Amino acid sequence: MTFKGVKLGMLLQLAIGPITLLIVQITATSGITNGLMAVLGVTLADGLFVLGAIWGVGGMINSNEISKRLLSRSGAVIMIGFGSLIVLESLGLSFIPNINIANGGAESAFLKTFIITVANPLTILFWAGVFAAKIIGENMKRADMYYFGFGAVLSTFVVQTCIVFLS
Repeated sequence: MTFKGVKLGMLLQLAIGPITLLIVQITATSGITNGLMAVLGVTLADGLFVLGAIWGVGGMINSNEISKRLLSRSGAVIMIGFGSLIVLESLGLSFIPNINIANGGAESAFLKTFIITVANPLTILFWAGVFAAKIIGENMKRADMYYFGFGAVLSTFVVQTCIVFLS
C-alpha cells in the first residue's frame, strides 16, 4: 500500500507548481540548508493534511457549506496577506521581524512553505477526495490508509529534496 501512495505522490509531483518554484527560489537565493528546511515545511503540511483526511476532517468540511466557505475565504485572505508581506519585505519594509519571509534563514524557509501550504484550503479537500476514492475503490482499512498516506508524503519529501539538490 505504501508503494501505491508513492506512485500517486510521484505523479502529483510531476505537476510542478508554485511550491516547487518557491523551493527552487529559496535554494538559489539562500542555499541548500534553507531549501531543505523549506522541503520539511511543505512535507509536514502535507502530512498534516493527509492525517486530517484519514481522520475525517475533509468529510466534515464537505458536509458543512458554511465551514467550506469560511475555509475558502480565510485561505484566500492568508495567501493575499503573505503575498503582500513578500512584496513589502522586498522593498525593505518588515512588519513581522521574527518571520522575515523574503530574506530570512532556515526557520523562515520552513515557516514560509509550511504556512503557504497550510493556507491552501484545496489541499485538504484534495486529500479527502483521494482517500474517499481509495476507500471505496480499494476497500482500504485504516492501516492501509496510513501506509498509503505515508507513501504519498514520502514522495513529496523525496522529489522536493531532489529539486533542492538540482537547484
